[in-house]
Amino acid sequence: MNPLSKLAGVGVTLGLLWLVIATGPGAASFLHLPSLLFVLAFVVGGLVASFGPGQVRRALSASLRGTSPLECAEVESLTAVFQRGYRLAWMAGVVGCISGIIQMLANLSDPSTIGAGVATCTLSIFYGALLAEVLFANGRQWLAARARVSP
Repeated sequence: MNPLSKLAGVGVTLGLLWLVIATGPGAASFLHLPSLLFVLAFVVGGLVASFGPGQVRRALSASLRGTSPLECAEVESLTAVFQRGYRLAWMAGVVGCISGIIQMLANLSDPSTIGAGVATCTLSIFYGALLAEVLFANGRQWLAARARVSP
């Protein structure tokens, strides 16, 4: 698959999602920096701790840029990064959700803090799901398609 086609597919998906969000009652309500940073830090930190920055960079580069076949061992090695990233993204969303619930329940006496807890809870899951399904699931599939088939 052409690298431009990959980026176009992801771009169309995110663009349509943004269009649906932007035409709703409040697009700004989908932007919650603490939740986003939590999910990104969890995923990036977990990947770097598991594979090192070089292997993560190679996996991202191989999935987005290349079109030539790769040896099966290399595809397997690089695909492991995407499998781990997929699990980490979903787990970051769940952990962010739990922390949002804890924030909310810890301050029930102050109703003004309930909204922030709910935003952390729901948007963490949202960001984790997007990252898992749009980046890591597609990247894993793109790498698998590059595996050299031996005759």
